[in-house]
This record gives sequence, C-alpha cells and structure tokens, in this order.
Amino acid sequence: MKRVIFFVLFFQLALNCANIKTYTIAVCTTLDFDGAMNCKRKIVKDNKLEVFIVKDKDKKFKTYYGSFKNIDEANNAIKTISDFMKIQKSFIKELSYDLEQNNDKNPLFLDLNSMDEKSNISNESILGMKYFDEIKKYKFEKNNEPKHKAVNNSILKSDPTLNITLYEQLVIEVDSSKNLMVLKGKLNNKTRNIQTYLVSTAKDEIKKPTGEGNVTSITLKPFWYPTQDTIDTFKKRGIDLPKIVPPGHRFNYMGSAKINLTHIVDGKNTFRIHGTLDETTIGTNESSGCIRMKNNEVIQLASLLNKFADTRDIDNIKVFLK
Repeated sequence: MKRVIFFVLFFQLALNCANIKTYTIAVCTTLDFDGAMNCKRKIVKDNKLEVFIVKDKDKKFKTYYGSFKNIDEANNAIKTISDFMKIQKSFIKELSYDLEQNNDKNPLFLDLNSMDEKSNISNESILGMKYFDEIKKYKFEKNNEPKHKAVNNSILKSDPTLNITLYEQLVIEVDSSKNLMVLKGKLNNKTRNIQTYLVSTAKDEIKKPTGEGNVTSITLKPFWYPTQDTIDTFKKRGIDLPKIVPPGHRFNYMGSAKINLTHIVDGKNTFRIHGTLDETTIGTNESSGCIRMKNNEVIQLASLLNKFADTRDIDNIKVFLK
C-alpha cells in the first residue's frame, strides 16, 4: 500500500512539474552572450522588472523581461514597455519552465542545454553567475545623449553622422592593405561616405577574416572573456590574466568598445572591431585578426551603430573585409 501511495505521489509531482507554465516578454535573440548583455543594458535603462538571459536549445541567447504567473500579468506589463522594447517587436511568450527556479543561486542566467539533474544549474550557468557577479559592480548608465529635432534628408549633406538613422543601410568596409576603415550609408540607392578611420589589422603571417559579414552585438565599456589559450599565453609572460576582465582594466584589450562580427576563420568566429591598449599600433598590421581602433573613435563608431540599430535593425549593418 505504501508503495502504491509513493508512486501516486511521485506521478502527481512529475505531472505538476511537466505542467509548469510561466510567461515572459521576449525582447532579443542574439548569437552570443555579449549581444544578450547589450540588449539587457538597453532594457534596464527604462524598465523596472528583472531581465533574464536564457541560452536556448538552439544555442542562441534569448533576453526576456519579467516573469509572470499568468497571461493577465504579462498583458499588463507589455503595455508599459520602453520604446527600445517596442522597436524590438517584443511579445509575450509562454515558457514550460520557471525563470526564477534558481533565483537564490543564479537569478539572471539559465542554460537549457546542459542542466545538472540535481541542481538544475549547468556549468555554463555557473560561469554566467560569475559574469553577473562582475557586472553587478558596474551601474548601467542612462542614455543622456541630446535628442535631435526632426530634419529633412538635406541635413546629411552637412553632417552625415548627425542623423544616422535616416540611412536605410550602413556598410563598414575595411581595407587591410591600407589599414583604412570607411563607414558608409545607403539611402535611395545612393551611397555616401560617413566617416573614415585609420585602423590596425591582422599581421601578415596571420590568416585574417575576409568577405561579407554582419554585426552581432555592439558594446560600450565591454568586459573581455579571454580564451584559455590567451590566458595560457599571458601566463608564460608572467601575467595572471583573469577569466573575466572588466571595463577599464589595464589588461582589457577590447579598449573602450567592441563590435562583434560574424566572420569565421578555421571554425572560429571571435573576430571584432574594438579599441586598443596601445594606440601607437594604429595604422599597422599588428593584430591577431581583429580590427583595432583608437578608443575615442571606436566609441564614436559604436555609438553611431547603436543609434542606427535601435531605430532600424542590426541586420542592416553590413561589414566587408579585404
């Protein structure tokens, strides 16, 4: 009899777990953690609820706003979302798991790919906790950029950067033979140069990324997550490089901003446009494959791209490397 009662209770518990339903507001889907964090930063500027990042079964990162017990709560919340979330075409999503199930251990990151049976916390989630432990030390800054008055297209002739959102598409072209980068804007089938930058590109002996690609994320004051190979290389030089290098750290080689690219070389897609710790190398072939910029210039570029992506779409930014 006891055995029967046990199995009945077990079955009921399993059924209850299987029927867990929560609701959230889906905002962004990105290819990497940095992109999800960039989305999170923009959400928390003007919203009050928790923002969760979930690495889904498709290996993409989903950024969710809020956790609601029923559809009515979610409907009330979506009425008050920020302009950024509206531009992202945010929508209510039903989940079969509880975003807050591990709230005491890891409140903001969940990996659905490799759950541990006992704790429901994956190795990557634990790493995610470390990311957020570092990130908590830094306050998200409000966007204090002055709002420009509406203008007609003729303003592009006098200041092409002022109203970057008037363009239909942005194009970044990098010529490694000249170490030059040109930001261009397309409007009404016409292309004009917006800004030209002197940059540093890959060393001659390094196989560098080429061809057409896209931007996956844009981050100001970025954290740097060096690979184990990079950490080992620094170790040989007598430098204990942390696994998470915060903004402003003397060994944060991302500088003041980073722009992640989709370009792939030998299966690796770790290529970026970013700042530098040594601006004397700008104009030379000195990098390991990334495109380095002066820090004040990469801030300008990242800010322009962010403004464009917020109004248009990050997919409308094309990158051509040669």
